[in-house]
Amino acid sequence: MTFDPRDELRRLLHLAEVTLAARLRPTKAGGDYDSIRGKYEDRLFDAFMSYLQSGNRSARGAAGRAVVEAVPAAFEIGIEDGGGDKDDIDPEDSAWATAQQGAQVDYLGGVFDWLKDLRANDTATEDMIQGRVEMWLGTLDGIYSEGRLRGMRNEKCYF
Repeated sequence: MTFDPRDELRRLLHLAEVTLAARLRPTKAGGDYDSIRGKYEDRLFDAFMSYLQSGNRSARGAAGRAVVEAVPAAFEIGIEDGGGDKDDIDPEDSAWATAQQGAQVDYLGGVFDWLKDLRANDTATEDMIQGRVEMWLGTLDGIYSEGRLRGMRNEKCYF
């Protein structure tokens, strides 16, 4: 039997496809990233709109709770999706996620100052609020992706 490099290449490409498909499947019982992201989007949008409509400070608390719950959940799901174990996260990784969570909570003050100005000038639209929420979702996507990357830390690559 002769060695055909094209056959070997086909075999390796198939292996890569199967591996990638397995990595893209939703995660275990903890939920999946899309559901975490969807709830986060709804909670932030509702909190921002609530503040615009009423000026109620409880909206700040609702937004803060959304951040405090979604950031570690997204990071842990990312770890699992990358092949890691969320119950065995390196201290360095945990510290990174905690710092990201703290930074997001700190950024809320600026968002609510912006909302206060919009409310005072009566210039807010739902599209503006949704646009701001999309920016927060982009950050959550980054946190999830970083978790996924860190979960793949001990992955072997073959070429």
